[in-house]
Amino acid sequence: MILNWNAGEHLRRCVESVRATVPAEVRVVVIDNASRDGSLATIEGIAGVEVVRNGENLGFAGAYNRQILDAREEFVVLLNPDIVAKRPSWFSELVGEAVADPRRAAVACKLLFAHDPSTLNSAGGMAYWWTGPVDLGFGEPDEGSSARAMGPFSPSGGAALVRTSAFREVGGFDEAMFAFVEDVDLGWRLRLIGWEVAYAPGAELLHAFASTTGAISFTRMYLTHRNFLRAMLKNYSARTLLRALPAFAAWTLAKSAGAMAAERSPRLAAAPWRAVGWNLLNLRDTLAARKAVQSSRTVDDREILRRMGPRGFEPLESLQRRRRIAHRRSPGGGP
Repeated sequence: MILNWNAGEHLRRCVESVRATVPAEVRVVVIDNASRDGSLATIEGIAGVEVVRNGENLGFAGAYNRQILDAREEFVVLLNPDIVAKRPSWFSELVGEAVADPRRAAVACKLLFAHDPSTLNSAGGMAYWWTGPVDLGFGEPDEGSSARAMGPFSPSGGAALVRTSAFREVGGFDEAMFAFVEDVDLGWRLRLIGWEVAYAPGAELLHAFASTTGAISFTRMYLTHRNFLRAMLKNYSARTLLRALPAFAAWTLAKSAGAMAAERSPRLAAAPWRAVGWNLLNLRDTLAARKAVQSSRTVDDREILRRMGPRGFEPLESLQRRRRIAHRRSPGGGP
């Protein structure tokens, strides 16, 4: 399934590459979230493609839930529209990793930057315990990356396979998140009830990073900060939350100050605080979701933290590397 929202010509390139590299019997479905840029017209002549048109933008979570929760297939592959298949064997490699172990609820693809295919964009998701999610291996050279040794905590919504039975068991994506972090939250909830997440290094795909939302934007910062706090409130045990919330408050202050100092943008600096405000306004709903998650969990937070990532706070070196890449990929920041 390919989720489209104003992806322009990226959509055509994605659909053509997918249709050319997957078996003929595999359904290729494009879900369109009320795009207005004419991107759907670019795929009208491509045979063997189903199109689902949503009357409004349901977000990443809502649009996928409406299709995956009722899917008849055992597995569903999720792709962003700015993905292009690099190797013809990517699909068989991905499915092979899933069927190798029935405990695997999801499998992450290897995403390489389209502008620099020697550099890793994502090998799935991980998260620093108190500061939030990052793409595993982001900005590392593909050869010699640490991603394979560590393994993903969660799939990346940009390109991943999910087992539909496991997806239904946890209720799919959290639609309150709309977009961003919903993939980490999904992997988190799957792991809490004993499912595993794997990585298929042979499933190589090229990604035009941040082609639709921008690498540095108010929307990305706001939704990422907002949704990771909601995920923490739902998924951490009470004991872990006592440690997590003060640390997250300090991170909110640091993130806001850093945005002001580095980007000179009062609006960007306000994003973390607006994210906290949203969580306060929606706390009742979050606590109801937390009750459901905590009542079904079978895995202790010690195991979750071990799988999530290597440290509580993201190192400065990692932050600087992500900022450098983000600036190069932002409008006006280079090819």
